[in-house]
Amino acid sequence: MEKKTLLQKVKAIKTPSDLEKAFGFDFDIIEISYRGGVLGFYASSIAELVGVDEDLLPTKFGAFCNYLGGGLRGSICPSTFSSEIPKQKANLLNEIAQAVVRCYNFLEKDNDLQEEEDLDGEINWDNLGTNKIRQSGIVSAY
Repeated sequence: MEKKTLLQKVKAIKTPSDLEKAFGFDFDIIEISYRGGVLGFYASSIAELVGVDEDLLPTKFGAFCNYLGGGLRGSICPSTFSSEIPKQKANLLNEIAQAVVRCYNFLEKDNDLQEEEDLDGEINWDNLGTNKIRQSGIVSAY
């Protein structure tokens, strides 16, 4: 049986448990709420996993979501990193960041932060607005 490469494992990640199975460790940072948040790792964790200098990564690596105000959140965005990182490792970092975006999205859904109706069938205007904002690609109100 052929062993999957780390890149193949990362591309298959959709949930936090998928990520933990692929990496052998869980998220360092989980702060997701109706006011945005961050999900990811400290640079040292990812630098060791990928084999890059931690100084070429942001302090926190993963995904974030800005609070726009009025109960609305922006798009879920992946981390970026230094252009000094070799292409193959940069591709892996981009895939990891996209996997974290998928996990952030999963956790929002799991916590009913994307439901457009509440349990009583009433419209949840905050989530409806957030979903429309994301469809338009808005990231920040600044």
